[in-house]
Amino acid sequence: MSDINTFDDRSVRKIANTVAYVENITQGQAAGQRQFGDNEFKVKLTSEILPAGSGQWNATEVIWDGSAFAVPSDAELWDSDTPLIVTGADGEVDDILSAEALTDTNQDTVWLAIKPAGGGDTKVRLKVKATATSASGAVFLCDIIDNAGTVLTANVNVRQNKFTSAKFYINEIIYGDVSADGEYIADPYLAGIGVG
Repeated sequence: MSDINTFDDRSVRKIANTVAYVENITQGQAAGQRQFGDNEFKVKLTSEILPAGSGQWNATEVIWDGSAFAVPSDAELWDSDTPLIVTGADGEVDDILSAEALTDTNQDTVWLAIKPAGGGDTKVRLKVKATATSASGAVFLCDIIDNAGTVLTANVNVRQNKFTSAKFYINEIIYGDVSADGEYIADPYLAGIGVG
């Protein structure tokens, strides 16, 4: 914007048009769907660009529609001509990550997404799908959510082995640990209040 002269009508119009464009981006969408301009998106990985392990991915833009991530009608796409580079841990199909446009040393645009490495805390936040009385070892369904309540993974199997019977209520927020078979165990976080 070094060509802007605030005393020139053409420059003032340029500033006004830029402000209007930014306001349209940030206010033309519902709060839960807003993007951060043209350089950052929520994306869903669709397939890895060969060779496997290259860290370069095909991906599509997604937005939160209030209940799930959906592909908008005018979605941005990443492909072998403009790949999304995933760093950190290896990407997997259907991962939803934040992608950001960066400029490399050649002044070319590079799209980058960082996937957190595994390990460390295995605890996930779970939202109970339906009121259920769970016998020890019986499966009940939950969604994995983040701290804002956004569903990250729908319909995961959860078990409790701590009590003969435990009641869970629809929309109740509980915690669980990933088990060896990929299910979730709520035992470490159950207090047993009211168990006699």
